[in-house]
Amino acid sequence: MSGVGAVSASAVAEVGHAEIEATEHANGSEHAGEAKELSDYTTYFETDFDPGRFATTIITSGLVTDQLDKVRAGITRVQQQLREQVSSHHEDLLTQATGIQRLEDVLGMVTGQVDTLTKGIDSLKQKITVPYNNIAKQTRLLARMQEARELLRRARHYRALSNKLRQQTKEDGFELKKAAQTLHQLETFVDDPALKGIEIVERERSWVYEVRKRVVTEARDVIRTGVTQKNPSTIATALQVFHNLSTLSAEVHSVLEEQLDIVNNRFDSSLSLPSGESSQMQLSTLQNTIWANLESMLALLRQQLARIRALHHALAKQRSQLHHVTYLQLVQPTEGGVVRLFWQRAMEALEARMSQIRDADNLLRKVFEVNYPRLAQSAQEMWRRLPSPPGDYSAELLQDDERLLMNALVPCQQIYLTSSLARLFDPVNLMFEQSSTKIPTEHEISSFARAVLDEVAVGRGVESFQTSLLQNAQKALSWFSTQIETLCVNDLGSLKIAGGASNLPVARAVKLVNRVNQLRFEVSQGLAAQASVPEPLVKAFTALETLSSTFLGALFAAIRRDLFNDIIDIHGFDFLNEPVHDDSPYSSYMSVLEEDFHVVQETVLKPLAFPSVAMEYVTALLDDLMQYYVINICIMDTVSQDVKMKLVPDLTQFEVLLESLAMASGKQLKQIEPAYTQLRSTRNVFFMNLTNLSTADVAWSPSLLLHYTFTQVSDVMDSPRLCEGSTHSEYANWYLEASEEDRLAACALALKRYSQKASASSVGEYHTLYPSMLALSKKTVHET
Repeated sequence: MSGVGAVSASAVAEVGHAEIEATEHANGSEHAGEAKELSDYTTYFETDFDPGRFATTIITSGLVTDQLDKVRAGITRVQQQLREQVSSHHEDLLTQATGIQRLEDVLGMVTGQVDTLTKGIDSLKQKITVPYNNIAKQTRLLARMQEARELLRRARHYRALSNKLRQQTKEDGFELKKAAQTLHQLETFVDDPALKGIEIVERERSWVYEVRKRVVTEARDVIRTGVTQKNPSTIATALQVFHNLSTLSAEVHSVLEEQLDIVNNRFDSSLSLPSGESSQMQLSTLQNTIWANLESMLALLRQQLARIRALHHALAKQRSQLHHVTYLQLVQPTEGGVVRLFWQRAMEALEARMSQIRDADNLLRKVFEVNYPRLAQSAQEMWRRLPSPPGDYSAELLQDDERLLMNALVPCQQIYLTSSLARLFDPVNLMFEQSSTKIPTEHEISSFARAVLDEVAVGRGVESFQTSLLQNAQKALSWFSTQIETLCVNDLGSLKIAGGASNLPVARAVKLVNRVNQLRFEVSQGLAAQASVPEPLVKAFTALETLSSTFLGALFAAIRRDLFNDIIDIHGFDFLNEPVHDDSPYSSYMSVLEEDFHVVQETVLKPLAFPSVAMEYVTALLDDLMQYYVINICIMDTVSQDVKMKLVPDLTQFEVLLESLAMASGKQLKQIEPAYTQLRSTRNVFFMNLTNLSTADVAWSPSLLLHYTFTQVSDVMDSPRLCEGSTHSEYANWYLEASEEDRLAACALALKRYSQKASASSVGEYHTLYPSMLALSKKTVHET
């Protein structure tokens, strides 16, 4: 039953699929009917259809007969569909059957050809494999024979070199360079792994090592002897040996280390306190001991450097045939070679030792605090006595080596510079005690100048050391400038020349100027032997000059102010009613001016120890005084003929006073132009014809001539001063500072106001000098 069910299920499935394909070509009604019929076979289309389980279900349900009928009907339908399909596709099926037959024939032919090819390949493989195996066998045999031959050849060469080395190392004729060359060749065999186990090699291996050790020892002795004796040929022999043994660089650096150890040991022994005597030893005794050690140390350093230079020369002279460069390039390719390396290392050690001395607190530190200049001078002398450097050593490197030497001494130099600065500051601090206003004496200034020169002098010949000393001197001089400036910082603004010798502020300012310039002069004189003043002191001198200029500027500003006030008194003086004195032909205001001139000479110019420093200020003062006096004459309210006659002797006396002031400062009055010519022309102006001012031949500026002309017409014209509404003092000061253009503008404004006033009045006439004044004003304004 289960078999029937299985067959029926498969048949029904085929029928169902065929009917489904048929339904795709049927019309709508047929498709619906057939689908209904096929719905009875849907169970057979399920993917998990189990015939056994299906048969059991049918039997259990009692519908076996109905189900068999349906199956038979389905089978019948499937057979019918198959017949229809075969009938409708008969030609296609025949074509496909024919193609399959042809494909089978071709496949059979290809299979036959493949079998033939396989047999051919097997035959060819047999023909190739046999000769190949024979050739491979012969090749291996040949390779082994060649390897054996190479080993025999190398063993023979080894034996020959070994015998050669024995001949070269005989006691009665030890050939060092040749033995080294032979050893170099032998070592390639001794260290060859391929020769291990060969009896003749193994038997002599230890002997070769012993010979090498002996050769190296001999070469080291030779190079030490050569370096000690500075013998180039001996050094060259040892270098050649080391190069043959491929140990050149290591051995040369070993020599350098030995020489450096010698130097370092001497540094330690020479720059240390004698054992057990650090506290009991007197400073003087210790100084002698240390100094003797230092001299010996510097001599050793010079000697060691000469030895290293000999080594450097030998390295630079020989060339490697293998590398085609000098030995020096192989050992130390950097600039300066072994000399530079040795010197750098030695100076590093010396600087480290000097730093230890600086940081210690014992007698040794005190020794260097006192005697460092001597050490610096000795080091500089040692450097100058060194032999000439190698030919390939540049001048820049040589200068840098000298700098390294002096830099190594810097730690102890710092000790000395600290005490030096204290020695320079002490006299300044004693001169300017706290809360004291006392001005330093000449003796104190001289002592301070000597202290500066003494400190600077100890560094001569040692450039870096002297530069540091000069910087200390600059600091001390700057400190002096700061201190002395505080002595009169509050007095400068209130200086007055009145009082003569009892005028303490003026006398104090003069003393300060003298002290500042005394210090600058004495220090400059002490440095006169030098070609030029060192840069640090130039800055200090500039500060002193600035301070001196400050004091002198305040002094002469006060003198100028007071003398200007004396000249201004001319406007309040009654020239017409002053009584005549036979012993004094000039006016009384001039007598006051004469007294003040005398005060200036006695209290300022004569006490100045260095008149040249004040010459510039005296010249400027004389120039201003001459201009100011003439200006004030030209802005007087009126200058009548009687007043002119009074002013003529006043001008003469004023010129005499100016000449005396100029002579006191070493200056001639006639050298101060154009103010002097302007002053001398005043008398000519007094008596000249003013009706044609534009063509007047006088050494006065147009504005000054116009201002003077206003004094001649003051009864009808207001002067520029009156138009401005200024006092005589204000206007004179303005005139002195104003430009010629502004002065002429003031005159033009006064003339314009006069013209307007005259036009508005009933007089209708102008003053006879007005056309001349107007012409000069217009001409000058046009020219400017």
